[in-house]
Amino acid sequence: MSAKEEVTINAARVPSIRDIVIQTRPKQMLKNGLVLVPLFFTVNIWYNPSDLSGMSSIITRAFAALGIFILISAAVYFINDSADAKKDRLHPRKRFRPVAAKRISIPWAVGIATLMIIGGLSSAYLISVPLLITTASYLSINIAYSWWLKNIILLDVMIVASGFVLRAVAGSIAIDHAIFESPGGNIPLDLTISPWLYVVTALG
Repeated sequence: MSAKEEVTINAARVPSIRDIVIQTRPKQMLKNGLVLVPLFFTVNIWYNPSDLSGMSSIITRAFAALGIFILISAAVYFINDSADAKKDRLHPRKRFRPVAAKRISIPWAVGIATLMIIGGLSSAYLISVPLLITTASYLSINIAYSWWLKNIILLDVMIVASGFVLRAVAGSIAIDHAIFESPGGNIPLDLTISPWLYVVTALG
């Protein structure tokens, strides 16, 4: 079988759900839990038993933001591993990743990543434009990191730290301006992000 025929067969092979899930690196998805940090502080301060609809609104928005970042960060892993496939095949551990092992072809990986990005950015837009901008910034920075910024000393560390900060900021933006009921009428939730949040999340 020629190399060209092998590439054609691999591209046509539909990847399994199991391999797609493995490729998203589920353990790394725990980092996206930072999106929920602003929610926990907000629930603690704003909880009102007489306005459960207001609480359900911010909880829904917060978990929607979590889902968005899971999609976007998973897409980044698909893109990163597609770019590094040849190099990863020579690595004792990375060669077992679905893309490197050719269980997911690069065309399939790029296609899946594209769908994840479209879904993530569209969902972010439906919540708010600021969340869309934050999500798009996270995506752009991480794609740039995957392609070349990771080779620049110190800058690579700063980019990783920025990913933590952007997750926390996105969580805050997602629930900002949610509507709460009060004796004086409905009021929008107005969040001010503490500088300590930037410091703590940047330090990982």
